[in-house]
Amino acid sequence: MGPPAPFSVVTPDDDLLVALREHADRGVLVTRLRGVESDALGARLARIAHDRRAGAVIATSTKLPRRGRVSSRVVNFLLGSDAEYWWGTALYLTPTAKLQVGPGEAIAQRHVIVDLAMQTAGSGLRVVSTPIEDVVPASRRPSAWILVRASIRQRLRSFGFTPSYGGAASYRTKVDARSSHGVLRAWLTTRAPRDVLDVGSGDGVLARHARDLRARVTTVDLTPAVAGTSERHLIHDVEAPLPADLGRFDTIVCADILEHLRAPDRLLVGLGRHLCDDAVIAASIPNAAHWYVRLRVLLGCFDYDARGILDQTHLRFFTRRSFIRMARSVGYECQLHATTGLPLEVLYRGSPTRRFSWEVVLTPLRLLDRAAVRLWPTLFGYQFVFEMRRARGASRGG
Repeated sequence: MGPPAPFSVVTPDDDLLVALREHADRGVLVTRLRGVESDALGARLARIAHDRRAGAVIATSTKLPRRGRVSSRVVNFLLGSDAEYWWGTALYLTPTAKLQVGPGEAIAQRHVIVDLAMQTAGSGLRVVSTPIEDVVPASRRPSAWILVRASIRQRLRSFGFTPSYGGAASYRTKVDARSSHGVLRAWLTTRAPRDVLDVGSGDGVLARHARDLRARVTTVDLTPAVAGTSERHLIHDVEAPLPADLGRFDTIVCADILEHLRAPDRLLVGLGRHLCDDAVIAASIPNAAHWYVRLRVLLGCFDYDARGILDQTHLRFFTRRSFIRMARSVGYECQLHATTGLPLEVLYRGSPTRRFSWEVVLTPLRLLDRAAVRLWPTLFGYQFVFEMRRARGASRGG
């Protein structure tokens, strides 16, 4: 490995989101020190980060009380880290760690060092602490509750329970067999389609599965196609009319796309022009009447999340009844195919390695969730998967 990267010095009062993105090849030292003292401290912390292969180094006082280690152990358990202390008055971020703090993330101004360090740990990079004597100025130490609350907030952030305004939207295919993507994969296998149109294909997992079934696959998305997912890919905004020469299909998949559109009914009308006889459209949509949304509204905490039912890019919200009503209004017979439960697989994302298997915890939660979905699907169902066919007597295109 080469020498540590050069660094810039910023203070907690600076516009950190701007400062962290300047000089992409440089590290950042967050401190109130200036001049020779900050240069010496930054060089020392940069060397520690380099030698210990850490993404961030917290400079702590040599006089911290032992009780601070207890709260730090709780934080380490939640984040899967090994820092001795999670409080300090200076923080060094490597160039790699600096890029993990997304634009618009909630940086707590009062305890910015704690917040930045936890965002770094949440990205999978190592965070370490080191005692520095007679260099770091004294400041008020955050309480144990503030440290634990910040680490819980970081875990929730990794699950997608907080919005990331200003950042690019990112989506992950659900791998659980009982998730909407798992249900659609099984549905495609049973249907054995010949010609498939995947609208909003994303990373192309469903399109690739259709190809494995020897279907001819066309994909439509705003982004370029992933290699090997389709014979034909169209970069197109589905809010606009579809090309007339798109072709005819016996199977069309709209997986988690309709809720992102201003006028999903217009897309369904347009898709009707590209249906073969006895063709089927499969669509998955989140349930806006799920208990999570109802609880948020009841508590007056309606806001968007980075992903999920309240995804910050969702423009339309549907219940089971309202979606069926919309589909029928544009000339489709709509039938519920499946109701899925909570995507508990999200709890694996960014979860630290433990001596026990997470399945020990998640298996009873899955069983309880499935029972609740069967008992009251409109309250506990997380997503609905529908089958739509052109209604008898309906003209092509609605």
